[in-house]
Amino acid sequence: MKKPLRLNFKDIDPKKTLVLVVDLQNDFCHEKSVLKTKNSRNRKCALRIYDFIEKAKKMEIDAVFSQQIFDESKLTKRQKKYYSELISGKRDSFGAYEGKINIPCVKGSFGEKYFNYNPPKDRLFIKNNFDIWQNKKLIKFLDDHRIETLLITGVELVCCVLYAIMGAEERGFKVVIPLDLVSGVDEGVEEQNKLLSIIGQFYGPVVSSQEILKIWEKYY
Repeated sequence: MKKPLRLNFKDIDPKKTLVLVVDLQNDFCHEKSVLKTKNSRNRKCALRIYDFIEKAKKMEIDAVFSQQIFDESKLTKRQKKYYSELISGKRDSFGAYEGKINIPCVKGSFGEKYFNYNPPKDRLFIKNNFDIWQNKKLIKFLDDHRIETLLITGVELVCCVLYAIMGAEERGFKVVIPLDLVSGVDEGVEEQNKLLSIIGQFYGPVVSSQEILKIWEKYY
């Protein structure tokens, strides 16, 4: 079995590192979600992430945020068919969610808004489906700020967070995943742990947020 990738302190140089926060929105974190799933793990994770980015900010490490908004006018014909099949129950699953579902994060809804947080508008990047890398403005922002490493945090691990990780690596960024700052629906703990193990072997170190903070403290 391939050994987990190790974290090199040089890879998270504060001047070249940024925190990417994925989709901490009401429909994925709030108890009043249209998805009608248990989101207690996601809620707790969101609060840990907010605490972490405040600590990172004190060390001049910035954060950006992705927000998924379902806007049918922005979807392709095939994507529209995909969502219609979810609503009707013809499709078995939607990321971590199984069975017939309501569409989350609909434009203008309570569910699309960030859970207990107001991301700065100039640090908020919109996506109309799972993959944040569809938003070219994010790539330009990262290039303009000469970012080389992304700490990827947020929900859902098996869906939007995974897309963020894979897309970052494809574009040449170094990736680090704080294991206590990613999460998913309560029912999927076993699958999420398996996925974290695979990510840690092939895509980027999976370490605790405290380990990251301790390394950053050495820079100051």
